[in-house]
Amino acid sequence: VTDGVLFSANGEDLIVYPQAMEGTSYTIPDTVREIWTSAFSNTKLTDVTFPDGLLYIDDWAFASSALTSLDLPDTVTEIGQYAFAYCTGISEIDMPKDLELIQAAAFAGETSLTKVTFYDSLTDIQMAAFAGTGLKEVTIPESVSTIGFCAFGYEADMKTAVKNFVIYGQSGSAAQRYASDSDDTYGYKNSFSFVTVQDASKIG
Repeated sequence: VTDGVLFSANGEDLIVYPQAMEGTSYTIPDTVREIWTSAFSNTKLTDVTFPDGLLYIDDWAFASSALTSLDLPDTVTEIGQYAFAYCTGISEIDMPKDLELIQAAAFAGETSLTKVTFYDSLTDIQMAAFAGTGLKEVTIPESVSTIGFCAFGYEADMKTAVKNFVIYGQSGSAAQRYASDSDDTYGYKNSFSFVTVQDASKIG
């Protein structure tokens, strides 16, 4: 335990940050490589500084916390289920450049989120990852091969489509397929506007 925060013996795992801790900002030590399940959920922290070298953010790690911004290091490769769900103070996220996997509902219910930037390392965005956010459009890189149901363009109920939602991406990509995807199991059909990135450059 360091300053009330529980770590693994080697300092690579941050296990839990107590919800009752005073203060609104915290700097995670440089040794940390993984933030454990629910480690920061429901905390009062508005500002967290993440260490370079961080690799994994586990399920529910920051869910329902008071974060007002999110600046993740490029080393992060996986973000777990509900990791940042219901963080209503975050408006913009620049995703890590090494990020490969965004698990189910990772950013669900982030009602203030209106802008997100992805990079070419990303391959997998799971179901409801961005359901119930303030996003009205998204640009999805060609590297993404899997997009789960309701990942983008749906309200928190995962049934109501966001009005006039636009997806930007490469022709023939998973992003284009998602725009008009349907699934009998879940009984849904997407009908989002899709704009190929080449065309998008002419618009703006």
